[in-house]
Amino acid sequence: MSWIGENSINVKISISMVCILRSYVMLSKKLLVICGAYAVDPLVMQSFNPLVPSIKTAFSVDITLVALSTAFHMLPLSVLCLFSGTISDLYSRPKILMYGLFIYSFGLMLGSISPNITIFLLTRIIDGVGAALIQPICVALIGDITPEHEVGKAIGFSGMFLAFVGMTLGPLISGFLGEINWRIVPLYICVYSLIIGVFSMIVFRGFITPVENTRNVSVVFQKIRSAVGNRNLLLLAPVGFISMFAWSAVQPLISDSLSLPPLLLKKSEIGTIFSIVGFVGVFFAYIGGVLTDKLGAKRSILFALLMEAIPLFLLIFANSYWSFSILLAINGAFNRVSQTSRSTLAVELTPEARGSASSVIQFAQFLGYSSSPIIIPLLYLSSGIDYVFLLSSSLMLLSIVFIASIHLNKLTPKARVKET
Repeated sequence: MSWIGENSINVKISISMVCILRSYVMLSKKLLVICGAYAVDPLVMQSFNPLVPSIKTAFSVDITLVALSTAFHMLPLSVLCLFSGTISDLYSRPKILMYGLFIYSFGLMLGSISPNITIFLLTRIIDGVGAALIQPICVALIGDITPEHEVGKAIGFSGMFLAFVGMTLGPLISGFLGEINWRIVPLYICVYSLIIGVFSMIVFRGFITPVENTRNVSVVFQKIRSAVGNRNLLLLAPVGFISMFAWSAVQPLISDSLSLPPLLLKKSEIGTIFSIVGFVGVFFAYIGGVLTDKLGAKRSILFALLMEAIPLFLLIFANSYWSFSILLAINGAFNRVSQTSRSTLAVELTPEARGSASSVIQFAQFLGYSSSPIIIPLLYLSSGIDYVFLLSSSLMLLSIVFIASIHLNKLTPKARVKET
């Protein structure tokens, strides 16, 4: 009873989000399974944030080694996803997705029983391989099953589901399970991933995605070169890199910073902050999809990037539980809008090779996500969290230049997709 009494806000958040998702029961089973799969990796990443203090203690290491777990996960993910989406243009996307979910489950199971930080880091590599077969495939599959004029809304809903499961429920559940034993967290996500994998086998049975007759290594590289040769795609890729570099720089370090003086927050309180961020992101992910379909992806991204940068800078002056909660919520909300618009624009730019386009964009994003934990913790330890906020907000402003350089025909989203 004390758990519910002290954290009633979390219970209300969860109940309200279940009601929101129930309002979308008319959505296809395929889209719901894709959303469930798409949320697996963010669920893990966000669930581990409140566990940073526990993992430090369990393995008797400092924050730099714990932060490296993100790099060990994201480096194989960023490299392999460059090829996985392209390969899915040649082979069955649903099968590749299923394999990814089962590989991820295996890595999580091993991670939960890791005896030391070395083994734990190696299991994160397995997770990265599994995620590489999930993330780009999900975006491409949404394009396969969704009418052209509703791709933005469908991707927006996937972001909404991701924010609910991965960013709202994830840190909320892990914050409290972490009070018992942090090893329970990867175990329960392992079960979730296995369940989604089984559902993907059932729902996509007999479903055939567009594939080419020629299937060899040369075709894979040819399609990647073709995607990279798209000028607008080349300008969009560094925006994904910068956005994820800034995002991953802030998340685990905030968790560590909040657990230290002067705030000395408990893991459950830190988990609640990240849960609030995810809760707000649920709404903004779908709003981002609607705005993208109506106003265009470029305008949506430009506005979202600005609104990500401002709260990151203002975090320098935050000094309380609620000031951190509000500013991180604003930043997280527009991060969801930005991601939704980027994914939609990537699908629109090369509809004939959605897998390749998704691979290129997500490669850039994951490369930013993986390189940041190697670099930024050194700045954090030497200068403090405020310099991390300053660097991250400056990078977000820089990415606006790339988006502003993208030139699109002034057409409706539907017409632009058809003519691209």
